[in-house]
Amino acid sequence: MKTATLLALVITALVDVVVALRVLRPGRGPDLRSVRAAALATALLTLVEVAVLVPTIDLTVFGIMHLAWLDLAVVVPACGIAVLVGGRRARRQGARDTATRADGKPMAVASLGGVDDEALLADATASSRAPGVTPPPLAPRVALAVAWLSLLMVPIAAKAMWLDPRDLRVERVTVPVNPARAGSAPLVVGVLADLQTTRIGPHEEAAVDRLMEGAPDLILVPGDLFQGPSDVFFEVLPDFHRLLGRLHAPGGVWVVPGNTDYRDGLRTLLEGTGARLLVDASTTVRVKDRVVTIHGVDETNLRPGVLADARFDTAKLAAFETAPGDEDIRLVLAHRPRVVSSLAPDTRVDLVVAGHTHGGQVAFPWIGPPIVLSPLPNRVAAGGLHALDGRRLYISRGVGMERFQAPRVRFLVPPEVTLLMFEDAPATPD
Repeated sequence: MKTATLLALVITALVDVVVALRVLRPGRGPDLRSVRAAALATALLTLVEVAVLVPTIDLTVFGIMHLAWLDLAVVVPACGIAVLVGGRRARRQGARDTATRADGKPMAVASLGGVDDEALLADATASSRAPGVTPPPLAPRVALAVAWLSLLMVPIAAKAMWLDPRDLRVERVTVPVNPARAGSAPLVVGVLADLQTTRIGPHEEAAVDRLMEGAPDLILVPGDLFQGPSDVFFEVLPDFHRLLGRLHAPGGVWVVPGNTDYRDGLRTLLEGTGARLLVDASTTVRVKDRVVTIHGVDETNLRPGVLADARFDTAKLAAFETAPGDEDIRLVLAHRPRVVSSLAPDTRVDLVVAGHTHGGQVAFPWIGPPIVLSPLPNRVAAGGLHALDGRRLYISRGVGMERFQAPRVRFLVPPEVTLLMFEDAPATPD
């Protein structure tokens, strides 16, 4: 991300904090109406900021997400702290006022300075139960509860920024294959998707380490290796060569372009590594006693846009899909999983392997990712093995994260490398 863009996002977040606190006026104590007004003011202000920043700094959809993330991670807990601190002061002052006699002489309240929120709330609750005493209004207590809940964004933000992005997993997925393509041992296919990094570091090294520990028979790389400014590309090229050169398997290492890859840059990135690029082309390899045919889809032929429809060579894909023979395992390697929709129901293709969605990067418990940037159903684009009308698809959640203007976060969507275990399905009785 450009320094000017990052600075603009930080300044807008700070402005949001100031405006929200002015609307809250936390010194008056917890007020539910002020909380609602601050939330509304922040939302409206964010819309204005987006309208200003889109033309001035070329703010993208990922930049808008970043702005929303800063509001959640910074503005929300800041307002919560302000409400709690202001409420505490207001309650202490109220307690002092109550402790003052009608003649103006203060009662001895030696321990008042050490009273905390819980004690004051307990006293208020106890006094509200006394005969003839009016209970305290509900709205301030709701405002306090909202303020306490807002503090949850602090550990959530820490987890999303520093813990989950480094929680690298190895997914082992069993893929049953037709008995006509039987072999004496399972076929292990490694998947390394969406490194999507500007520089090679310990995280990327660990991803290759973990993948190679699984001793894959074949390695598939569904694109998005480098994402960064062009002037950095040649500076980091030796590191990419060294990392990708560590990938090796009896059936080879096969790569397709992703939407962050430069066509010529990707070829340069793979030079001397042993990895081979498939651009709307097919190849056949023999691994152990199995024959595997792979067709690589050219992502760089897609129309611009986050949800772009595929414009790859559909004739070549159809020819691959309908070629005669039952003995070979047929794999389609693509960056975007949308390509599965181009196959016929109950297709001859055994599996489509894709990446691109990162599993949404952010998911909610029991709900899943709210945004996946794919026309496929969210439950599918969230990653894993799926069957759509007899068309099987595996989507890797990837190793890296969206860069440039996007927030560098993962939440409940850990990065992964995958080992697909192709095993013979039980024969169907006649």
